[in-house]
Amino acid sequence: MKTVKTTFTTGMLALALWVGGIAVLLVATEAAADQTRAALIDIPNARMPSPGILTGGQPSVAQVEQAKAAGYKTIVNLRTPGERGAWDEAAKAKELGMNYIAIPVAGAAGVNMENTRALMKVLGDKSNYPVMIHCASGNRAGALFAYNAAVIEGKPMEEALRIGRNAGLTSLEPMVRRILEQR
Repeated sequence: MKTVKTTFTTGMLALALWVGGIAVLLVATEAAADQTRAALIDIPNARMPSPGILTGGQPSVAQVEQAKAAGYKTIVNLRTPGERGAWDEAAKAKELGMNYIAIPVAGAAGVNMENTRALMKVLGDKSNYPVMIHCASGNRAGALFAYNAAVIEGKPMEEALRIGRNAGLTSLEPMVRRILEQR
């Protein structure tokens, strides 16, 4: 009788672990699906360099509200405090229940390891997804993506710059190229 009870208990434990594993897998799959369902919000120079990541220029209040309605959870603002607009984006994000993260990138000088790591830390936390990353035009967002690809991921410069362009890199490209050549 003891052998049957032990076998039954072990079997139930295995079944519970299996069912629990399926539940975790379903939750993870649903979270990944949420990331890919993020709509392209019509912010200036909008790009989607990866599933669940929108890059571009400064959104309006209406575009932030649209992002919230589309399921975006986080806004990353790469603009410096001196160039922020007439409305309080951080307060609006808070009002809407969104995460708001400021990583001030002051032009080409702000394309550095510290700012890139700060952005990648945000992107490494899947609970932030979908995420909208913006500066004034999307150029600095693309620059940080290029810097990450070259310096942190070790990709060749041309591939890193292509990744940056896909994320919004435009006029900063010659300066980013110089920064990467010096590394």
